[in-house]
Amino acid sequence: SASQPLDVHGTLLAGRLGVDAIGEVDAEPLGTLKSFAEADLQLIDLRQGAFAARQSLTMPDFGKWRRPAIAASVAFAFWIGLLSLETRSLNVASGVLQAEAQSRFAAAFPGEGRVSNPASEVQARLASDVENALDFETAAASLYGAIVATEGASLRSLRYDEEFGQIRVTVDYGAYGDDIRLAERLSASGLIAELGDTRNAGNRITGEITLRARS
Repeated sequence: SASQPLDVHGTLLAGRLGVDAIGEVDAEPLGTLKSFAEADLQLIDLRQGAFAARQSLTMPDFGKWRRPAIAASVAFAFWIGLLSLETRSLNVASGVLQAEAQSRFAAAFPGEGRVSNPASEVQARLASDVENALDFETAAASLYGAIVATEGASLRSLRYDEEFGQIRVTVDYGAYGDDIRLAERLSASGLIAELGDTRNAGNRITGEITLRARS
């Protein structure tokens, strides 16, 4: 009851009641305790250490991040749109270049048809041409030997075309048919001999021959 004294222990509670830390107090501090209890004021919490009351979890205020999040979403969508447009533009440009490459390949190699990769095909053909390139010294030796063996024939001019790997020569003959015999001797030596125009030049017969290496 309010008339009974109360033992106070602990400086915290004594400080709140305004009394000494140890000793008995009269009814007036008890009234203070009563007013504290009615006001739901906590004087001391007996749940300490591992038994302490857990604090309630406070959720962060996401409202203040709403506008930055919307702005970031709009920027990301805009970037995706630009990336899509650039990809489409590159695909169109690639298709145009592919069509042009196919056209150039068809012009350079008529009758070959459509190839999947014109650039790789051209590189392979160039590599093959280099591998089977005409050796000038060997071809020239075969040419001079064939001319000496053809009676009445003499070399008028010789031109080596390094780009196409071939030799173009002009030969004077003593009679028609000597150009065919010269071409046969050159073919027998391992060369490809293609006869060109053969005509009269004064009292001589002049003809052209193109020499290439066999593949």
